[in-house]
Amino acid sequence: YKSIDKIDVYTIDGYYPDSYIVYTLTEERLKDVDVAVPILYCYYVSTVMGRLCVSRTDVKTEVKAYMTNTSNNPGIIDLVNEVNERCEKLKAENAEYSEFIKTRNLDGTTKTPPTTEPPQPQSTDPNAAVG
Repeated sequence: YKSIDKIDVYTIDGYYPDSYIVYTLTEERLKDVDVAVPILYCYYVSTVMGRLCVSRTDVKTEVKAYMTNTSNNPGIIDLVNEVNERCEKLKAENAEYSEFIKTRNLDGTTKTPPTTEPPQPQSTDPNAAVG
């Protein structure tokens, strides 16, 4: 990307104490296309041995399952749908962006990647939002 125009952050309690699933919605300007594209990222944030860890990969199986479950949270579903709708609208309205997507075999949809290794379990309620 060339620049980030905006960042919004959404959090849900993580599987372990003092951990969170963090969704960041950014508007990024791509190098090859001068348009702000909405992109949704998902991270797992936890404290390990007193240090804050942020990861998108390498989490325990139970954390991955919990993250999959929280992706069914109505607020997260709405957020993903909003991003997908904005991408589709952008493809329809901006020929340069549409061509960029086609030439790179990208489909413009949002994916929630798996996410870091933390310490001991907490809530399994996917609706337990932090902020």
